[in-house]
Amino acid sequence: MTTDRIAEMMKRALDRERPPARLNADQTADLLGFEKDDLALLARAGLLVPLGNPTANAVKYYATVDVAAFSDDRDRLDQATAIVYARNRSKVATQRSRSPESLGDGIG
Repeated sequence: MTTDRIAEMMKRALDRERPPARLNADQTADLLGFEKDDLALLARAGLLVPLGNPTANAVKYYATVDVAAFSDDRDRLDQATAIVYARNRSKVATQRSRSPESLGDGIG
C-alpha cells in the first residue's frame, strides 16, 4: 500500500466523527497492510475473526475495534506475517517442482 493511499484513508477516517463499526475485507486488508487474499489465512489461524458466522462464500466484515487492536499488537502482526511468508514459500516451492526444468528431458 502506498503512502498516498494510507494518507487518503486516514484523511477519510478523520473526516468522520466516528469511523465505521465494521470494515469489509478490502478495508481490513488495506488498514493491516496485507493482501485481501491473506485474510482467509489469518482467519484460519484464528488471528482475525469475521463478524457473525459467515458462510465460505459470504462477504466478510470485521469489527473496526478488532482490526485496530490487531494493528497495535506487534506479536500478532509478526505471527500473521510469518504465516503469509510460509504460504508464499510453499507456493514458490510448488511452482518450482512443477516447472519443466525440474522434470528433466526424459532422456536417460
